[in-house]
Amino acid sequence: VDTPAGWRLSGLATEPEGLTGELREEELTEAGGRYEVRATLGAGHRTGRFEGVVTLRTGVDEPAMLQVPTTIVVTGLLRCMPAAAFVGLCKVGQEARADVVVRRSDGAPFAIRQVAPNSPDVQIVGPTEVNGGYALQVRLTPKAAGPVEGEIRVTTDVPGEETLIIPVSGSATAGG
Repeated sequence: VDTPAGWRLSGLATEPEGLTGELREEELTEAGGRYEVRATLGAGHRTGRFEGVVTLRTGVDEPAMLQVPTTIVVTGLLRCMPAAAFVGLCKVGQEARADVVVRRSDGAPFAIRQVAPNSPDVQIVGPTEVNGGYALQVRLTPKAAGPVEGEIRVTTDVPGEETLIIPVSGSATAGG
């Protein structure tokens, strides 16, 4: 976190329960400061995506606190590379693509039983077996300008990780 002159981050708080945070000062000059903020979800959580908030105490009157939305992804044996399908900036009505590969970290075989996007703007090609994993090609054809968000629900035969959620995001601009 980079801060302006006069600010000195003095602490943090986290929520929900089980989310902990650490604040470390890296550099402090007259021009401002640089801090490292780490958020950790405690051991024993199931796999999945968890939303939380890190609240930073600023050391100034206004704003005395800054709330930073936080997303933590707890992984198990399955790995998505990359962890999300980001298609970038695209034009309305034109297709944008991103590739995601799902693998087991221990190299053991597994099966993907179903792949289902939650948006009509998103189509999936695959899964296609590749090097001990499965490739998914995410195709996004936005119908309106603005941010595009969704998710792909992947059903597997891996105990404890029967459902894997892959976030999809991008931004669409008007054609032209």
